[in-house]
Amino acid sequence: MSHFWTADGRDLGSEISDVSGVVNGYPHDDPFLIISVLAADAREAAKTAADHAPSLPVLGLAAIVPYLCWYSRDPALNERVRASLDEVSDVLAELPCPHADEGEHPGDSVQEPDALVHMMWELADLDGDEPDDERAELWACPGNLSSVAVGGIVTMEMLLAPDGPVAGNGEGVYAPGLQDIPDVFFDHVNDHHTILITKYERERPIYPQWLVSPLFKVVRREQPLWDRPEDDPRGLLLWIARELRARPDGPTGAGLLLALSSAYTSAMGDEVPERAVRDELVEAFSEAHRVRRDATCAHAGEHPALDPEETLVAAAKLWDPDYTDAEVESRPVTAGTAEAVACPAHVRDIALRAATDLRRDVAGRFGPSAGADLDARFRAEDGTLRADRVARDVRFHNAGPDLEASPAVWCARRVLAGAADPREHAALVMSVVHAARHPHWYADLPGAVAVLAEALTAVVAADPGECGHTDGHTLGEVASYGMPVLGQLMPPVYDSLRYELPPAHPERRPFVRPNKYRDEEGKGPDRWRCPVHLAALARLALAETSA
Repeated sequence: MSHFWTADGRDLGSEISDVSGVVNGYPHDDPFLIISVLAADAREAAKTAADHAPSLPVLGLAAIVPYLCWYSRDPALNERVRASLDEVSDVLAELPCPHADEGEHPGDSVQEPDALVHMMWELADLDGDEPDDERAELWACPGNLSSVAVGGIVTMEMLLAPDGPVAGNGEGVYAPGLQDIPDVFFDHVNDHHTILITKYERERPIYPQWLVSPLFKVVRREQPLWDRPEDDPRGLLLWIARELRARPDGPTGAGLLLALSSAYTSAMGDEVPERAVRDELVEAFSEAHRVRRDATCAHAGEHPALDPEETLVAAAKLWDPDYTDAEVESRPVTAGTAEAVACPAHVRDIALRAATDLRRDVAGRFGPSAGADLDARFRAEDGTLRADRVARDVRFHNAGPDLEASPAVWCARRVLAGAADPREHAALVMSVVHAARHPHWYADLPGAVAVLAEALTAVVAADPGECGHTDGHTLGEVASYGMPVLGQLMPPVYDSLRYELPPAHPERRPFVRPNKYRDEEGKGPDRWRCPVHLAALARLALAETSA
């Protein structure tokens, strides 16, 4: 009987090499894409076991389980692998097994990834040894493969248990940080979209033909034709959100804002379980709103009323007034209409509505509720600050329905109470600064803005006036930094040895440790924790709140 992969026209050596690379920690390609494909292959191979031998993808899927558990930050991928192993085990257990009366299968006891990969080479007759037909027949038995799948499930449950080794080491889905979708997934789709949409040109113009068509499918809730990462609508929404937060103003930013506003509701359904997608959309809309806070309207408040698909056409016209295709031609949106829709005051209001919708969705699904114990949420068992959780909830404006459930108010009250640890004090002050620079988020929490202002006033009052940082506190001008840039600083200001800044962050260089083999911080964290610098940040936030 031919192997499943051979019947599918694939090269066995190449497929096994991909699995081996993941198992040994040197993947030849995107490891999570390889794992995702393996999960689908194993499921399909089990269903068609009467026609093709399912052994290779099943053994491969079980072999990659430890790598998946330790390195995947995507709960959805973990769940797909678990569901595939469940189905494989159940389907193959129903097939005839000639060894039922002969004791254990080898898969009952052999679960080491290296051993499973070795058997893949042997079953494919690519190991260079004389074939052992009896051994091969035993390993390829449906009952044995079912046992291998069960072993994979047991390994996942053991590794990913809340009190298990992955959680204890803060790895995998338990890793600190803000990313629910693996960076390796987004890096792949980010490069794909950037090459198509901006051509990687210096000015990064938006070429609408590569953005409008897939967005129309997202707006219409159409399923992608292919199950590929680059066709995943989450990746497209994240790409637009990150572009928008990086350049939120001007015609290009207005077009990105309008395009995202046409499709953001697709991220609010159960089919998008990740909080990270919603969070990044909230942040993008918030930044687009913030930079237009003082915008005026030259249209007496009268703007064209467009549906989501017409709004998408208007975005395309902002990027390229002469752009046209079949979808654009069928919708009478002129360049003049697009310009009127892009009125700064109008798109500011669109951004606020979209961010508010998303925030409510996040609060309902993930956020603190009335009566939430924020001390337990933001304090580790040893009493230290969970700076990643604080930064996440404040940065993305995730607030409960009252003052006691507001993370920003929690931070402000602790600033007023006085934090003994200067690292904790700095992280809390930066959180309050971030919140205070978005006062509109707290308009429905009476008393919140007053608490934030009181805490900032106390920080200003504690300004010593002088410090030893004669060459300055920052690399760039803080007033020019967008709020996402400052938001990303909160965790590493608290602990730069545990939390790292993204490679493109303007303050990354002084935050990098001088020697990666020593627990020694760079110059950046100390400068950002300086009371003089924190007082300057507090004054900036108070001035903006006052305005």
